[in-house]
Amino acid sequence: MLCQECVRLPDDILRRIEVNAAACWIWRGGVTIDGLPSYRCRHRHRWGGTSLVHRITYTVLLRYSDPLPRTALLVPECGERLSARPEHLRVTTHAQAAKTHCLNGHEFNEVNTYTWHGKRRCRVCDRDPARARRTQPKGGPS
Repeated sequence: MLCQECVRLPDDILRRIEVNAAACWIWRGGVTIDGLPSYRCRHRHRWGGTSLVHRITYTVLLRYSDPLPRTALLVPECGERLSARPEHLRVTTHAQAAKTHCLNGHEFNEVNTYTWHGKRRCRVCDRDPARARRTQPKGGPS
């Protein structure tokens, strides 16, 4: 449930959105522990003062008449986890998303998926952090 201030899409949110080459609205503000874009409103919401940015933009800009159920999951079809553009979001449930896509929205298929300790893993999501670790200088800062 959004407060009246959030329903108007505050300037705070608009200032923290950057449009990339793929026309995604990339959130440059705070994120949750899971890496999802979050916005802390000055007002108290029904479930606290923090909301997920993509839920705010989806509700406000697409004029979704009924609030999204708390169990609804908005998955960015563009694959960019920080995307807040409502046209890039697909409404699904956690169970449906887990069957077909990873948490970042990459499709589970034979090329992109492997099993590790009995769980499906996404190669795209695991590749970038591994590459960053390999390119870090050895021995830490001097």
